[in-house]
This record gives sequence, C-alpha cells and structure tokens, in this order.
Amino acid sequence: TMGVSDTNAESVEEGTNGNDEESEDEEVEVSAPGLVTVGELKGHDSRVFKAAFSPIDDTLLATCSEDATCRLWDVSQCKQLFCLKGHDEAIYSVKFSPDGTHMLTAGSDGKII
Repeated sequence: TMGVSDTNAESVEEGTNGNDEESEDEEVEVSAPGLVTVGELKGHDSRVFKAAFSPIDDTLLATCSEDATCRLWDVSQCKQLFCLKGHDEAIYSVKFSPDGTHMLTAGSDGKII
C-alpha cells in the first residue's frame, strides 16, 4: 500500500531515514505543510522502492517494487492502469523518458528494461 498526497514529487525513495542511514522494516511517514493523504494505491505484494511522476501528466505515477513488478497508476483515481512484468527479481529504479512516452526500470537481476 502506498499513500497518495496532494503535493507533487518527482520521485520518492524508501529505505532512508533522512540521515542517509538504511532503515530495515521501518515505516516511513512523510509530513510537510499542506501534505494531505487523499487515497491509497494498492497492488504491490512487497515493498515499493521508488516512485516517479510522469513529466507530462502529473496524474501518472510509476512505482517499482521488491515484488519484481513496475506499476503505472492514475493517482487522481487511485487506480492501477498497468502491471508490467519482465524482471526476475526486485526492481530498484524506475524513470520516465523526458517526453513521458517510455519508462526504464533497473532491477537486482541485472536487467534494464
């Protein structure tokens, strides 16, 4: 489950506690003025490592996970649009192309898709 807020962020990364120290099994809460939870994105079966908003459509969010999937979401509706498979192990990075028409993922299996 991943929370959705009303503020835009280019990417969100799990696993650090703000002091560049790794945190195992620690729930990370983000708080900032104006940050309001508006919904949840449910679909990944394991931890989400990174999320990235589309550079051309701020309602599209890509997430990658330990469950070896990359998912594309419409955050305005808290709805999963696609579940992309192709990695054999955890995916640690996802990025949109500058024109927003492609996504690139990199995983612990050594694949870049």
